Amino acid sequence: YIDGIRPIDTIESIIREDKKVTTYKFGLLRALGELSSSPRKQVTWDSNGFVKLPIELVVDKWIEYYWPLMADENFIYQGQRIKDKQDIKFRTSLTKLVNYWEFKADGYLKFENSNRKGLFSLEEQTLYSEVKKQIKSAVITGPVKHMGNIKTGQILFSKDNCINVPGELWREFSLMGRWFEDSIIMRWAEVTAQYKFQSQGINKAYILGKLLQISDLKRSTNYTKNIFDSMENKRCVWSDIKLENKYAIDHAIPYSIWKNNASWNLFPTDNRVNGNKSDKLPTKLFLHSRKNRIFEYWDKIYEKEKSLFQKDLTNITPRITYSNKTRDEIFNYFSEHMEMLALRNSVERWEI
Repeated sequence: YIDGIRPIDTIESIIREDKKVTTYKFGLLRALGELSSSPRKQVTWDSNGFVKLPIELVVDKWIEYYWPLMADENFIYQGQRIKDKQDIKFRTSLTKLVNYWEFKADGYLKFENSNRKGLFSLEEQTLYSEVKKQIKSAVITGPVKHMGNIKTGQILFSKDNCINVPGELWREFSLMGRWFEDSIIMRWAEVTAQYKFQSQGINKAYILGKLLQISDLKRSTNYTKNIFDSMENKRCVWSDIKLENKYAIDHAIPYSIWKNNASWNLFPTDNRVNGNKSDKLPTKLFLHSRKNRIFEYWDKIYEKEKSLFQKDLTNITPRITYSNKTRDEIFNYFSEHMEMLALRNSVERWEI
């Protein structure tokens, strides 16, 4: 309990009752839900029972959330209009970044892939750094400082480039984050539609589409499919059925459970097998029986996209360089993450 209030009631109170001069609080709540639901050990606990979450992780989530709102041909207010002030303090810098990448088409995906591969030019890195600086300032001086109301009191504080979150609240998010997210996004769309001076046609449904746009885009598996297409004698990662021209790309850890499109999580699969697996997780025994086939595909992705695969591994492992000698250790982390997610989310298990 936080000041006598159940964590779930604290979250609901913030979503429904907190004053929202901007949409910052929705952005932070959504990020907390996503980041706490990840099995990756990206936070530390202090002796006072607080979780220390690096602000950098929230900043990258905000770039993702606000990107389609800045890219839209309409000016979509994300805060109350105040004379001589921007609705959100990072609008100018994020719009510059968005315009730079959207000029190339499929802007966000190109931006994210270049970032994951460490391929930014000096100009691109400068644009990105400026956005990060301004969003970080907005996060600290906005929702971190002001999240909470008369019922809950102040909830968060920042220190040493981290957001300090009460442990009970973090645990609630880690268990319920996927369910809270729908409520947060719906309320974000409602509040945005109600801001004064919003253009005609900028209604709840329109904004909802924008808020979900990047999440849908990020499910794209084209970059790994291109690699698998170049392989001869492909076989289904789960069944060993020989794959011809038409096959599916499976998220071994389903996207609905963990929104992770990392290269180590994507495998070529027979369409029927993929349909049977659906949103289930392989059993531990079955996963380990498929280890050599998994290694075959990891090796191929690493051969073609070394820096991308290596960076993606930081989602599940400490700093381990991929090689024949380290594959088993990395696989064990992969397996552990599956078990953690299965336990936390009560996911149905599957095997052939």
